[in-house]
Amino acid sequence: MRCILKDKKQLYKSKSSAIHVEKLRLNLIKEFNF
Repeated sequence: MRCILKDKKQLYKSKSSAIHVEKLRLNLIKEFNF
């Protein structure tokens, strides 16, 4: 049970960080377009 929870937490972390990176990338592209 503990292992599964740990894996889920890591999954959420990687998902949220991936979203964060994507947002940063989009912001950078916007800035360079101007």
